[in-house]
Amino acid sequence: MILKKIDPYVRKCAHLGDWLIISKGRSHGSRGYVEKVPRLYDVMHKTYENRTILLVDKVTGEEEVPANVQAIVLLNSNDYPDVLAHVSVRARNLKVLLVVLFSEQSCKDLVALVGNHLALNVKNNVVEWQHLNPNKPIARRASSPLILQEARDQAESLEPPPMFKKSLLSMDEFSQKHSGAKSNNLKNLRNKLDRNIKLPESACIPFQMCEHSISLEPTVSTKLASLVEKVSTIKSVKKMNKMLYQCKDLIMSLKFHENDEHHRFLKDQLLKFGIAANQFEQAWKSIKRVWASKFNERAFLATQKLGVRLDQIFMAVLVQRLVAAEYAYVIHTTNPTNQRDEEVYCEACIGLGEALVSDMPG
Repeated sequence: MILKKIDPYVRKCAHLGDWLIISKGRSHGSRGYVEKVPRLYDVMHKTYENRTILLVDKVTGEEEVPANVQAIVLLNSNDYPDVLAHVSVRARNLKVLLVVLFSEQSCKDLVALVGNHLALNVKNNVVEWQHLNPNKPIARRASSPLILQEARDQAESLEPPPMFKKSLLSMDEFSQKHSGAKSNNLKNLRNKLDRNIKLPESACIPFQMCEHSISLEPTVSTKLASLVEKVSTIKSVKKMNKMLYQCKDLIMSLKFHENDEHHRFLKDQLLKFGIAANQFEQAWKSIKRVWASKFNERAFLATQKLGVRLDQIFMAVLVQRLVAAEYAYVIHTTNPTNQRDEEVYCEACIGLGEALVSDMPG
């Protein structure tokens, strides 16, 4: 936190320039009408009519990129998102320019251009801008709508995962049909690691287990289906969030059914895995929190953009033994800031990895 306060001065001494490029956007530059907003969160639900360049005072890192936004310029250099934050990853995936500006004068110059039609181009880690004729049509189509359309086309052919046979899978049983990408990647990694390097013991509650648990409670099932159908048509952000919270509450209200064979098998296997009998209720709540997370505001907005309905989303739960780490790290085998696969990008922290992968300062 202290380092971020002195960042502008450190950058000046190191001749790093006034710009931090988190996402480069398109190679041919980003074009749009300049608008200024206090917080990115306030407009992440919005669909801009014209291509837009957003000047923003506050970006937490947890936001979605608003529809039709081609560039985001963060003017407050005292607090900016990590290059691996959610909004940073989303910006890179959508080829949206995301930068932090450290020069107060340049910030004032850009703010003075609100309403103007600009082109932003990244050259040698510096963002240059030029005025465009607002009446002249843009030859190239915007990248983010094209990328989203491609994803929507794929979403139309989504098929639900098959019903599971066992309610808790060992790592040997992980597969694309029943477990998520993280679980499957861990299995793949285990098969490639040196024997002296150990992975934490892992198991997986498969896709469809949540739906099976809902089916055991007809009242919850009926209420949830009604809310899921309505929430996609709601225009009010306040009402949308209220309905999403109601969906979460319904998932969290699911009871553990001792008489159900799949619930009984899950409990037996989790106790064998190492969960203490007097902590099983806490474990059951944690499982339900994962299932309920598909009703998070950010997740819902992302699925809406892709044309994916909530009833098309299935959650598996990775169960993993916690390692009381002295240090934790994240390694990307392709540098996320410039997409070079010959560069490895690493981040490390003291203690558990939550400080790296969450919105936690420091």
